[in-house]
Amino acid sequence: LVGGVDSLSASAYQKAADLRPGDPSFYNEMGNLYLAESQMLRQAASGNKDSAQLIQQANASLALAETNFKKAVDMSNNFGLAIYNLGVVYDQEGKLTDAIKQLEKIAPFNSDQPNLLFELGLLYYRNGDKDKAFSTLQQVLVLQPSYSNALWYLALIYEERKDIPNAIIQLQKILAIDANKANQTVLDKLNQLEAGQPATGKVINQPPI
Repeated sequence: LVGGVDSLSASAYQKAADLRPGDPSFYNEMGNLYLAESQMLRQAASGNKDSAQLIQQANASLALAETNFKKAVDMSNNFGLAIYNLGVVYDQEGKLTDAIKQLEKIAPFNSDQPNLLFELGLLYYRNGDKDKAFSTLQQVLVLQPSYSNALWYLALIYEERKDIPNAIIQLQKILAIDANKANQTVLDKLNQLEAGQPATGKVINQPPI
């Protein structure tokens, strides 16, 4: 990060917004600027002696991102990118219910986008709505049957439900994909389930494959 560059960039976007009133894209770009800044500051805070100060700055940038995305959405309530980006901010702020609402607004108009549905499915799970998470991940696989991470988390949900046979089926589908044939994480999980040793705890704690 170069000191002051963020302010200069924001000022340029604000001037452009003033010159083109009614155009929400500049506020979306300002939101992206502050969101990226927040993420970089949070990353820089890891293991840094000034981590508390950097986290504070990251939170301030995230708040500015939220403000600008909201402006963009207020100006155009069907601005899909801004709505999605606002959902990302809410997720990072720990406001899962608000994040879900944003993605639910755009999901019906992007029913052919498996990545969006996948993110929504994980948000449902993290928010405790496991049935919606389950059905949403199944929708992802209707659109893209070889979506490895959707198969992975669906297998973990089946495992959590004690439905081991269906969990194994999902894992076998992952391993049938050429790129995943030697995936040790999936192989280990399959061996664990076939040995009758299902895990305990929330599946969301498992990283993607």
